[in-house]
Amino acid sequence: MAAKRILISGIVQGVGFRPFIYKLAKKYELGGWVKNLGDAGVEIVIEGKGADIKNFIDSIEAESPPNAEVESLSVEDSGGEFKGFKIIKSGGYGSTGVIPADNAICESCLKEIFEQGNRRHHYPFTSCTDCGSRFSTTKKLPYDRQNTSFSRFPMCKKCSHEYDDPADRRFHHQGNVCPECGPRYTSNIKDAADVIIKNGVIAIKGLTGIHIACRTTDDDVLKRLRKGLRRPGQPFAIMAQDIEAVEGFADVSKKEREMLVSPQRPIVILNKSGDYWLSEFIAPGLHNVGVMLPYAGIHHLIFENIDEPLVMTSANFPGEPMFISNKAVENLRDIADIFLLHDLGIQRCDDSIIRFISAPVFLRRSRGFVPKPIDLPFTSEKVVLAAGAELNTTACLIKKDRAYLTQYIGNTSKFKTLGYLKESIGNLLKITDTNYEKVDVVACDLHPNFNTTRLAEEISGKYNTEIVSVQHHYAHLASLLAEYDQKEIICISVDGVGYGTDGKAWGGEILLGDYKGFKRSGHLKQQRMPGGDLTAVYPLRMLAGILYDSCSSEDLYDFLLNFKDKFKHKEKEIEIIVQQLEKNINVAGTTSCGRVLDAISALLGICYERTYEGEPAIKLESKAYYGKPKFEFPIVIKDNILDTTKIIERAAELELKKEKVEDIAASAQSAIAEGLAEIAVRIAKKNNIGIIGLSGGVGYNETIVNVIKKKVEENNLEFLTHSKIPCGDGGISFGQGVVGANS
Repeated sequence: MAAKRILISGIVQGVGFRPFIYKLAKKYELGGWVKNLGDAGVEIVIEGKGADIKNFIDSIEAESPPNAEVESLSVEDSGGEFKGFKIIKSGGYGSTGVIPADNAICESCLKEIFEQGNRRHHYPFTSCTDCGSRFSTTKKLPYDRQNTSFSRFPMCKKCSHEYDDPADRRFHHQGNVCPECGPRYTSNIKDAADVIIKNGVIAIKGLTGIHIACRTTDDDVLKRLRKGLRRPGQPFAIMAQDIEAVEGFADVSKKEREMLVSPQRPIVILNKSGDYWLSEFIAPGLHNVGVMLPYAGIHHLIFENIDEPLVMTSANFPGEPMFISNKAVENLRDIADIFLLHDLGIQRCDDSIIRFISAPVFLRRSRGFVPKPIDLPFTSEKVVLAAGAELNTTACLIKKDRAYLTQYIGNTSKFKTLGYLKESIGNLLKITDTNYEKVDVVACDLHPNFNTTRLAEEISGKYNTEIVSVQHHYAHLASLLAEYDQKEIICISVDGVGYGTDGKAWGGEILLGDYKGFKRSGHLKQQRMPGGDLTAVYPLRMLAGILYDSCSSEDLYDFLLNFKDKFKHKEKEIEIIVQQLEKNINVAGTTSCGRVLDAISALLGICYERTYEGEPAIKLESKAYYGKPKFEFPIVIKDNILDTTKIIERAAELELKKEKVEDIAASAQSAIAEGLAEIAVRIAKKNNIGIIGLSGGVGYNETIVNVIKKKVEENNLEFLTHSKIPCGDGGISFGQGVVGANS
């Protein structure tokens, strides 16, 4: 007889792994025990015949539960004699494990919910070892019931029997509950569905936050919702009852279908089909719409009573975190007609968002994916905490060869959202067996006035931790380096704005860099921003700043008069803007690609005021979707600087000729992409570098991505963009952490 000790790390807690090991040991007639470790790993000691032990070990990876991920498995000799095999109390050891992400309810649990006579009939909190909440209801490791939100719900006799039965799929399921012993909703689900049918609005507390739901076909209820949530134009997400319903209003590719029905159940951005029949107030001015399928029992129970897609949007006000507390009733009383609330404690985790641009790209990496780590191509000698940027923020923790990102946080210029960031960092440290005293480096953005920078300075001062400031666009480059295990790349880093090393607003950059630093090798022409940040909200101001280079003040004033009704103060405001430009008063400079796209959007009459992040450029892309890049645009490059004034002038010329707006939009976008790619290719060839990457928020524009990709590959160079983290600022913390680890 032989005995072995096996240590396994990875996603092996909360996924039915110990019950799986128990059954496997019984199958091969082995003695011993299995237990969870405090780091989310698993320890096994087995005794038996050598051949049986070998078969047991071989079967661990080959047959492990669907949601488990074995990342490392080590075996050493052990001793002991055992009668039978047991699951024993968890221990505290190591620092390499991972809590699983939340998964959609499985088919077996759904069957129980809708089975007449089943003791879980119509019970929305039904789950098992294969599905349900994990991250959103786990407080700390190890993953045992006392460390979850379910600890305040003692199991009844029937649930305890399931928990103790090795043959049951709820064997050692820490979230095992039923109507007799588990959490409950405060209102009747059918009553809530009836409110929706009568064109009302409901608030639903799920397992990751509170959502607002209503019909997708009633313009009046959608207008009411927009007013109440202070979102005049931001697209709402749709939840459809099944994939067939989605295909009734959107085009769905095979890969998009697979993502929609995956256990992660993210929101997937889909193009509206020719048969689109839902209200235009869901995604006004856009050619696409965000869609997800039901992922919690409560969603399926609502759709039992409603046979049409629903708006399913997070319950929050602009820039603030999604509500999760039952006290949210006070904030949402004027919006929702009925509240479906429950008494289970949950952790906030917004829906993930994915768009397919050849391959899946994260717009938001959150529910279903967090806190799964990202493997690094190096082992860090330091523990690094990165605070992120300001908008679409996440934080990142780097330990050894792994990076752990928080769920989506949002706009940290808002006090409540900054508090949420601090809370999420605290939770991330807790579930990775870390604390602030163990952090060696704290990384942040170069911008001195970001709240995330101040937070990093606060942490550094309190714990005497080294602080590393990372330039925004270099963080984008570094994130690509680590994601694809590259030593050096050219990166087209394009977005709204980021604080440059010269103190100016960058955003259209071509950088050459490695883990130790970067060179700004090319960029878009620096343009004027009359009113500074006001240009981001009112893109006609940006248009004025760009055109000031190419015409007299009088001609600019006359040109802007064509848009006088779009300025809040009409002619007077135009006059002030021109004077600002003449006297260079409150006029900042920027190389931002996003601001140029905004200016084109305003020029073509697509969007004159931004009501949500990226709106002018997003609507420009949607307009271009219906056009063709049929017009020639001047691509003027000098000293690796693309002259965007020439592109704007050409667009204005075509607009004055009353050419089709859709074609102008498509042509202008393509010209910018062509120019950026041309500069990057020149720099790559000059420096003998074979890879060009694309990062930043503009990387969500399908046309720009595809034009750059085509140009790069035509020159026999490799093109890279993100697949594991968001292109935009949701991936900045990852890049900051990578730089901090190599500092």
